[in-house]
Amino acid sequence: MIKRTCLIIDNEDQTEEIEKLVRDAENSGIHLECHQFNVGNTGYSDILTEGLIDITKVVSEYRKKFQNQYFDIIAFDWDLEDENITGVELIRKFTENKIAKLSPKLVYSGVLDDVIKK
Repeated sequence: MIKRTCLIIDNEDQTEEIEKLVRDAENSGIHLECHQFNVGNTGYSDILTEGLIDITKVVSEYRKKFQNQYFDIIAFDWDLEDENITGVELIRKFTENKIAKLSPKLVYSGVLDDVIKK
């Protein structure tokens, strides 16, 4: 069986989606280990400053949780409900801070039509 790892970066809990991804991967002969990193969620205020995403804290928390871990893919939500940081901007910040340099990154959105209009 093929083994793959992924990381979902979102401001909302993606546990149900992750369970579906893991189940669908198993059906395709892939053992998927999928993690999530909640960025921008007020329930995880340790990486926020005044209710907004604090990149310095995000970088520090990422390094604590996922230090030296390779992911086959990292998926960033476009809409992190922060007026200054989108998934694209977060990818830029990861690149600037040399985080997950070798992992492919993509942006996804549950509100794709709205994103395209912007």
